[in-house]
Amino acid sequence: MVTKPTDAQRAIMREKARADTRAMEEALKAKEHLDRAERTREVTIAKLDQTVTEAKGAYQLALDRLTARVGKELVAELLGTELARSPRPRSQT
Repeated sequence: MVTKPTDAQRAIMREKARADTRAMEEALKAKEHLDRAERTREVTIAKLDQTVTEAKGAYQLALDRLTARVGKELVAELLGTELARSPRPRSQT
């Protein structure tokens, strides 16, 4: 025979259910926060990658223009580095 829970037992079960619900809500909020953070991170990385790509392109263009004006050896001397051994095709700018 099944006995009915007492008032105290029902109160304990209600409080446990509330605690479970709060824990689930907190987990869902944390998951949403994590998802937003990951999306923000991905967008930030993509923007930084684009910025780096643009900066590399601008730097290479500046080097090409400088090399066209003063020569490879002088540019290497000015930068304190050795430029690529094989000549790059010059742009028509």
